[in-house]
Amino acid sequence: MIGLAHSAPSRDSAAVWTAPATVVVGAGGLTRAERDAVIADRWFRARPHVQAQVVSRSGVRRVGGPEDGELLGRIVRSLRDFASAGAAEATNVWEVDQRSGLIRHTELSEIATPLGETAAEVPRVDAVSLRERDLAGWEWESAGLIDPIAALLAPEVTDAVACTTLAPASGATATRTRDSARRLTWSGQGESFSGSRRSAVVEGIERLVGGQQFTRRHPLTSARALEGRVLTPRAFDPYLGSAYGRIVERFDAARPHEWVSGSSLRDDEHVWIPRELVYYAEIPENERWALGTSSGCATGSSLDEATVFGLLELIERDTFVNAWYGGIDAVPALAEDFPGAAGMLARVRLLGWRMELGLLRNAWNVPVFVAAVDTGEVRAFGAAAHLDVATAGLRAMTEAVAYAPGRIAEVADNADRVDELRRDPRRARHIEDHPLLPVRGAHPAYATMCGDPREALSLDEISAFADAGTRLLHDGDDGAGVDVRGIRSALVRLLAEEGIETFRVVQSAPFEKQLGLETVMTLAPALSQLDFGWEAQRVRTSTRPLDQAQLLTGRRPSALRDLPHPFS
Repeated sequence: MIGLAHSAPSRDSAAVWTAPATVVVGAGGLTRAERDAVIADRWFRARPHVQAQVVSRSGVRRVGGPEDGELLGRIVRSLRDFASAGAAEATNVWEVDQRSGLIRHTELSEIATPLGETAAEVPRVDAVSLRERDLAGWEWESAGLIDPIAALLAPEVTDAVACTTLAPASGATATRTRDSARRLTWSGQGESFSGSRRSAVVEGIERLVGGQQFTRRHPLTSARALEGRVLTPRAFDPYLGSAYGRIVERFDAARPHEWVSGSSLRDDEHVWIPRELVYYAEIPENERWALGTSSGCATGSSLDEATVFGLLELIERDTFVNAWYGGIDAVPALAEDFPGAAGMLARVRLLGWRMELGLLRNAWNVPVFVAAVDTGEVRAFGAAAHLDVATAGLRAMTEAVAYAPGRIAEVADNADRVDELRRDPRRARHIEDHPLLPVRGAHPAYATMCGDPREALSLDEISAFADAGTRLLHDGDDGAGVDVRGIRSALVRLLAEEGIETFRVVQSAPFEKQLGLETVMTLAPALSQLDFGWEAQRVRTSTRPLDQAQLLTGRRPSALRDLPHPFS
């Protein structure tokens, strides 16, 4: 965490900035005024500028410093003396993490940002929003959601003030199912702690309402006894034969089961859906026919807005599952071309990491990007679908950057499991295993997900591969803002043209409606599903990735990639 406090150096030819978690030491060789401008300006740009504001809050106490701790004091003094010794090292800057003792180094010439402006003056780039109501204006009764004694979500939302990348906030909700308890984790990742907290609470509501059924109205009966249309597991790709009897059971139309009420987005026809396909955190009272996931679950300020987000997530996951298992190469993109990415990329470089970005193609030309932050030890992946090309790419990069510090910690904390998966990735059993797969020395396919960076295309060139979003945004603009109802209908038609029928279950809880929010689960059985655990990969019985490879590349691989995906 870099702060605003400036400490006069003991020698005139070095500059030192201190903050609650770090000391920054800059080399000599410039006049003091030049040095201050270069180091302060460029270093602050390498951190999200709003993250620095946390140290100026009232009640925040300065922790650490060169005078606290003999070892760290020696490190800081040594770096300061080294920086003062030679004018030839004028572009070098070191950061000393006072809590861990880690030292980071960079050359300021690597950060191409203009001088003469403060970080607060850097113009903000607003991504294209599909929201009918801006979350920045959203208010909630915080005591009812976040409270240390009794709350729906959690006792607190935690700011990760020591995070090396963005300004994330997170929390967890303890939930109980029929015969077990579990924690639903949720988070927000942005450049502002206040914005991250707001996003985290919305995701917490989505996880709670989407994972557990607040209204207990669901019939317990057989599929054969239900009146009307029934959507069964047979509409989806089946699991491998080895999974039945172990992790799931085979569908039986005569067996009693729990069902929830939904509808087809094509024509509003009522449909019954197995409960575990909708409420993914609950364990059914009878046999489990499928492993539910949060794919397609989304929250918005209206049912149409939430449905648009849910459909885009289904498109995103179908696209990268097909790309991975069908061997459909990404179109590499120049990350620097995306508006709003400069500060984030500067921070990535300062940490010695590397950003990779690629467009994943689909038959609809809807923008879907995958991003990877290569830390040297592990690749942290992020993905996003959006109707605006630039927004989709920026969100994929933001997700990867936000995940990177956690991925480093997970790899360090699970060294034995990492080694086991490196020897045999097919031992992946659950969602926690997948992020441990793309580590140093792992299968080379994990390093090529974003395409060859030497062939990266500009944003304008990339846009030609994903122009459907622009058309849908244009068609959905009624002159008074984005018409999400029109966009929802357009997405449903776009999928239907390929024979993909979509369904929706309204999950909104009474307390959520009072906040002006709605949550839905969207489903598209004909799309490729994102599953976790090698034996639970329904895509392994599907031909869709190979069909999409044939359609998009003109060639059909002889078989699916025999390697679990790296997403979580």
